Amino acid sequence: MSFSLTRKTDYALVALSRLAVDSAEASPVSARHIADLYDLPLPIMMNVLKDLASAGLVTSKRGASGGYYLSRPHGQISFAQVIEAIEGPVTVTACCEDTSEDESEEPCLACRLEQSCPITGAMKQFNDLVVAFLYSMTLEDMMRNDLSMSMVIRNSDASDDRTIHSQQDTQPVALNNAIGQTSGNTP
Repeated sequence: MSFSLTRKTDYALVALSRLAVDSAEASPVSARHIADLYDLPLPIMMNVLKDLASAGLVTSKRGASGGYYLSRPHGQISFAQVIEAIEGPVTVTACCEDTSEDESEEPCLACRLEQSCPITGAMKQFNDLVVAFLYSMTLEDMMRNDLSMSMVIRNSDASDDRTIHSQQDTQPVALNNAIGQTSGNTP
């Protein structure tokens, strides 16, 4: 079993990187230009750019000199935003999918064990850590080849907050609200 992203997400990252490089020229870049430059199928590239535009990551300009450009600086576009624009919410297992607020609702069809499963809480915590990490990585980081995968997850001595720190992190991501208390430290 492996975890992998679809080709559409790969193409989205390629397209966003190209738009970031070309953003200095202040002219929109066409889907055809990106597809031709990287030998990618034009219909798929057009769909990818449409999805990115729907998510607000790129803006389109119509007309003869039309095309696409980034809606915001590439340092403000996270890897998670790209994945969600193309593939939907990031979830590790079925029990991590967003469900109704109504807890009396039956578990999803993919996992009938959820209500009595001994690892549901841990899997949800793991999912929250993965999502927080993906939100911490930006397009700018990817383009600089600066994705420090050696993350340190630690409990702060001053509180029960879990934080993620990368080697260059100046602002750790607090996870206590996202994943609750650490096991063994519950009230």
